[in-house]
Amino acid sequence: MRFAVVGTSTVFFVMTAPLLAQSAGPASMGITSKATAPDATQEQSAGALEEIIVTAQKRQENLQSVPIAITPVTAERLAALKIDDARDLNIAAPGLNVTASVGHALLNLRGVGTSLLGPGEESPIALYVDGVYYADSATAFMSFNNIAQIDVLKGPQGTLFGRNATGGLLEVTTVNPTQALGVRASVSYGNYQTATGKFYVTGGLAPDLAIDFAAQYTHQGSPYGTNAANGMGVYQTGHDYAVRSKLRYSPDSGPTVTLIADYGNDNTSQGVSLHEYPGRKPLFGAPYTGPRYDIDVDTQPLQTGQEGGISGKIEQDLGAVRLVSITAFRESHFVSDFDIDGTPIPLVSVDVVEQSRQLSQEIQLLSNEISQFNWVVGGYFVGATSSFDPNRVKFFGPLASPVATVETYGTQRTNSISAFAQGTLKLTTSTRLTLGARATHEKRTLDAREPTVFSDGSPGPEAIPPINGAQITVTKPTWRVSLDHDLSDDVLVYVSYNRGFKSGGFNAQVPTQPAFQPERIDAYEIGLKTTPFDRRLRLNTAAYYYNYKNYQASAFTLGAITVTNADARIYGADLDLEASLTQRLRLNGGLGYNHARFSRFPDAVFSTPLPQGGTLQTTGNAQGNHLPYVPDLTANIGPAYTIPVSGGSITIDANYYYNSGWYPEADNFLHQKHYNLVTASIGWTSADERYWVRAWGKNLTDAAAATQIASSFLSTVIAYQPPRTYGLEAGVKF
Repeated sequence: MRFAVVGTSTVFFVMTAPLLAQSAGPASMGITSKATAPDATQEQSAGALEEIIVTAQKRQENLQSVPIAITPVTAERLAALKIDDARDLNIAAPGLNVTASVGHALLNLRGVGTSLLGPGEESPIALYVDGVYYADSATAFMSFNNIAQIDVLKGPQGTLFGRNATGGLLEVTTVNPTQALGVRASVSYGNYQTATGKFYVTGGLAPDLAIDFAAQYTHQGSPYGTNAANGMGVYQTGHDYAVRSKLRYSPDSGPTVTLIADYGNDNTSQGVSLHEYPGRKPLFGAPYTGPRYDIDVDTQPLQTGQEGGISGKIEQDLGAVRLVSITAFRESHFVSDFDIDGTPIPLVSVDVVEQSRQLSQEIQLLSNEISQFNWVVGGYFVGATSSFDPNRVKFFGPLASPVATVETYGTQRTNSISAFAQGTLKLTTSTRLTLGARATHEKRTLDAREPTVFSDGSPGPEAIPPINGAQITVTKPTWRVSLDHDLSDDVLVYVSYNRGFKSGGFNAQVPTQPAFQPERIDAYEIGLKTTPFDRRLRLNTAAYYYNYKNYQASAFTLGAITVTNADARIYGADLDLEASLTQRLRLNGGLGYNHARFSRFPDAVFSTPLPQGGTLQTTGNAQGNHLPYVPDLTANIGPAYTIPVSGGSITIDANYYYNSGWYPEADNFLHQKHYNLVTASIGWTSADERYWVRAWGKNLTDAAAATQIASSFLSTVIAYQPPRTYGLEAGVKF
């Protein structure tokens, strides 16, 4: 059965490729920039789809010529579906599941993901913005600001991206400044008194020197729910703002230099408002029976965060080769305060301060793109320091005897250096072989201590002996082998084998726990990319099989997360399509099927509800169980219809997303059932595209979809994605 999907898809590819090849007309596979339309010399029929340019192989290439499964989400698509941050991205990229835990993004792609969070605990789905790796998982919830395109790269990207791209990555590209003066601004107002403003300006400062500035601000005046214990609002964003600026020097000859600075700040209770899971009884107090977005807890939930950084990119054409250097520094600071037991009885609360810094440097040397043998070689270094300062667990009432507070100060330092090379050789005019390899050497160290405080306020003993300079080192190779072939101008078939790896490390929340091992994936994939019917259809499919070793499994105990390693097997298939049905009607869609199960996990945490309340946590064998946060099936379909009217046009956009549901923990006891999300908008745009007005709605079915579910011996808590929201947006550009 494990090869059933791969086998079925292979048969499908073989049967359909000749038909698609016959229906495909002559087409150019020329390369343009993301912001540039196809060359005017290319022959295109009316209504043909535009080319999409990606940089999945460190150079600009047509999406259809890259032998990697990629779901691109354009700026237009983000705006039409009002996708403001990573939490909504899954509705446009099936196979990607985005959830959260106390403000940290939990990204899962094709079954590869994590529920780890805290200093130094990085996601196996890497996030890159303008070529810079963002290590801190909390920054993945940054507001999307001035985005040109987001590419979801599926499968291990261990050669060219390397670090922690075990299951894939999100590659975010922002707009470059231009010499021509341009301004774009919009305001939006919706239910729950939610106001958003966006502003962008660009222009030239001098010949060959351009600058831009982008800003975004959101304020939610009315909460989704109320804390019955004190009458204060919850599920509310007090503010969320972000700014970004680029300075770009691009002379006709000499190096192109791009400097970027960005900063974001938010104040919210969206990810930390918890109440008891429906139908479960806490150890103390009564089961929760209130509305979905209300809570009843003694500690008012809140998270504040700020993050930002600077980067510099230098690109120099040296004739036969091109040199690229990317230097970046980033820093983040997050504070969270929330109630662990989910009841109004003072029992346990957690107050967390997290800080992180990272400095990275990447050097790339790329061959001329018209060469018969295209190659890239490079090196990458990142140094990061991430800390709990502290993670404070506070006990009250019957639990505060004699220790009332345990403070964990844990600092994890990472130094990672790697060298990589990849080359693509044209074996024939239509067949190419790609070989790549990367070697990574990494060292991690941990300093930790746990002072305590007695219930009378006096200092207590250290809960653990202080840890100073505990160290692990690892050297790991990763690689890529790919063979792709053009069946016709518009049909590409490929097979690939990739090795991916994710860092091991220490558990800063439980510093006495042994270090956990690096993850490793061996991924086998077969894919087909097509643009038949005179490029009116773009249909890309892939089937895959993963052998997943040392999956970093986590379990929530009392105010802390424990980490162990397990093995898994994953197989599945996905599909992306875009169709220009008429000059007025377009269709986007996708489908992701994923079978992800543990093949070895003898010491998983099992949580059994007790009749008197609370949960008995024991260990057991989770072999055969679903991996956490992995739906078996996700799908979306989204039509867009444009109607010409006097003075402009009206566009109706809609998107339906289906998620088959997932289990939050390895024991597969708790369950988020299947749900449907409907997003829609209707907007008017002036004939010169200067002005627009759009009415929008998200989660129009008001589906109850969890973003976090966690068990402890005291209770089982849950937090939800936003309810039905809607509003009106107006904008101008010139």
